[in-house]
Amino acid sequence: MEISTQSCLVPFFVTIDAKITTHPQCHCLPLHPRVATAVGFYQNNCRCHESGKTHYPQDAVYTASQHFDGVKIDSCGNQRDMAEWAAEFAANNRTLLVESCGNGPAGTNPKRDPTPMPAFVEQLQTTCPFTFFRVSEDVAPQFNSVVFNANRSVPYLGTTPLSRPGCWACECQLFRPSLYYQLSPQSSPCTL
Repeated sequence: MEISTQSCLVPFFVTIDAKITTHPQCHCLPLHPRVATAVGFYQNNCRCHESGKTHYPQDAVYTASQHFDGVKIDSCGNQRDMAEWAAEFAANNRTLLVESCGNGPAGTNPKRDPTPMPAFVEQLQTTCPFTFFRVSEDVAPQFNSVVFNANRSVPYLGTTPLSRPGCWACECQLFRPSLYYQLSPQSSPCTL
């Protein structure tokens, strides 16, 4: 079961596999004490649409201080530099499962670019500062939307795939990533 909330204050998602108890940081979250549970944070979210001054260090410190296991970095605000996010998380000595939701180097938009832009390809081949990355827009409840989004991952496959363990291309809403894949990076979190 997955619980999701999105607000400007404390957005999070939790992957749960069993019965009910309480999470130490978020007392409202039902968890089972004998099940590995991972909690993630949602940054740069689409509810706030922040602009102006960035605050990567402060957001990274907060994410690390709350002991989150993962973070989704959306593309709706002004903090879209995934290399900067990676540097800030590393400065906090926090290894996280990181989802890049349409963020890429300046001038790229992996969710909308018809083919992967050279700067984004270079980032994927060299640093890949995230665990998995979105390559499609939000899916609509229609067959054509599902097929369109599934086909968006095709350019990232091939004999030398850009989508690979630790750097997976994923389509919106056609997968349900589990933070447990942080412990097993050879497995793909994306399933259709």
